[in-house]
Amino acid sequence: MFYDTFVQLCNERGMSPTAVCVQAGLSNATATYWKKSQKTPKIESIEKVAEILNVPAEMLIGKKEAAHNTVHGEMTDIKSIMEVKQESEWRELLARMSPENLDKLQEYAELLLLSQDRDDQAAK
Repeated sequence: MFYDTFVQLCNERGMSPTAVCVQAGLSNATATYWKKSQKTPKIESIEKVAEILNVPAEMLIGKKEAAHNTVHGEMTDIKSIMEVKQESEWRELLARMSPENLDKLQEYAELLLLSQDRDDQAAK
């Protein structure tokens, strides 16, 4: 869960979650909102906080949040889904997702692409 990882990283650096949010240009109530809502923040906020904490943004969302997806009532590894799904099946899967989960999916995809671009640049 984002908030737990965020707080742990703040504690390891001797910083309060509120101070990190303010330093990142976010509201001083942001950390409290994240705690109460248990929602994963938008990619822009994750990147700002990651920069302050000097960690990769991926570390803040954790691999567990993006690793699985529910298909036909059972947990399935997303890589397995990608290998067997046809375009029409993907459309059906996306149509079943809530608007909030579609937003999260887009944010995760953007985060992964940023990470990939960083890795590609480092490899050059």
